[in-house]
Amino acid sequence: MIKPSEIFLLLLLSFILVPYGSVSANQSFQFEISAGQVKQTGARCFRNTCTSQVAKLFGTFAAEISDDSVEFSNAYISTSPDLSFRLPTDPNESNNGVSRRFDFSFDGEQLKVSGTIDSRAFDGPLEEYEFIAEVIKVGSNDEFDQHGFFTARHDFRRCAAPWCGGYFVREVNKRSTRCADGEMREECYVASINLKVFNQAVSTIHSQTSILLQGEIQTKDADSLGMSVKPLGIFKAKAGYLSATKQKARGIFIGLEDNGIRCITTPCFSTDQYVLNRDTVRSISNINLEKVGATQKQLESAYSIIAKDGALLASGFNKKTEEFAGTGTTFIANQFYLPIALVDEACSDGYDFLDGECKTPIGCVYPKLELWIYGGVRQFDLTTGEETANITKSCVDSCVSSSIRGSDGPGRCSIYLP
Repeated sequence: MIKPSEIFLLLLLSFILVPYGSVSANQSFQFEISAGQVKQTGARCFRNTCTSQVAKLFGTFAAEISDDSVEFSNAYISTSPDLSFRLPTDPNESNNGVSRRFDFSFDGEQLKVSGTIDSRAFDGPLEEYEFIAEVIKVGSNDEFDQHGFFTARHDFRRCAAPWCGGYFVREVNKRSTRCADGEMREECYVASINLKVFNQAVSTIHSQTSILLQGEIQTKDADSLGMSVKPLGIFKAKAGYLSATKQKARGIFIGLEDNGIRCITTPCFSTDQYVLNRDTVRSISNINLEKVGATQKQLESAYSIIAKDGALLASGFNKKTEEFAGTGTTFIANQFYLPIALVDEACSDGYDFLDGECKTPIGCVYPKLELWIYGGVRQFDLTTGEETANITKSCVDSCVSSSIRGSDGPGRCSIYLP
């Protein structure tokens, strides 16, 4: 007769001796769809004629993958045209009269998928989908800088420049902004913004499309104008972002960034939300960009920014939502902003794009000009004995002077002394 202690020992040994390799551990990955489509066919057709709709499929999602199964989560999927397609959590599970079929292959870098969702038993559509998705490496060494963000609008007042015709800027998520003269105001007037380094920025800001800038207000001494007045403000921008639509931004301004968390159920707090111009960071479980009214291409760009270790800038509100396994937080956006590309072509003739600014060869920042002064004491090269002119170089606001000959070319003027 086997003693109870021996039964316990046998059970323990049977547990220990189960080979670990018999069950493949699941692995979680973040993906972006590089190519895909959905074909949708209705259940009932007039006069037995069915016309299927085919749409491009794009977006990002998380997937937990084992040797023989895939489960999807955190899917931000769109189609163009919109077919209201949703990626199922378990693509092989058939229930409630809906039949699903799913095949996949995964090599560690690329996921290839084909599947069907058949809801025709309840007058729903037959959806046939296929796509190729690439693994996104999450986790960046660069921290998102959530400070120094301003909105900008053009000044349409009519008076002598530079006192009018510049821009009004204000810090987002703050009631007042410190201006160049040290005073706190709802918004600050600046005579100029270095928008020369931003492609399309000047034309878009004049057409009332909203621009979000990251940078700072700097002081420009007005003494060069021959007036004893308070200093003028100029805005030094290091990054610019253009709104997706002309819709007015409301609510809080935030940055949305993937934090690398992966889940097999919802809510999954996989997105970090940075409140701009504050030190507040919170995690949210979902993002809704539908109310912005953006194009499919803009939505694709927005989700791609979040997926590829970037931060999508947006405005809107947080809302508590009931999800499968509890209460989550969804950010509902009414506007989002896409980066304005820095391009060399934005600089005028005579200037090159260097360190985020348009500069002349000797380093004069646009719109300043190079001033070359020739003359004075003659100099000799001690090696060759060659006589050379004495040349002094500096940066000036303009070439208007009785002693200045005029422009020697783009961004340059000269003086010749006796």
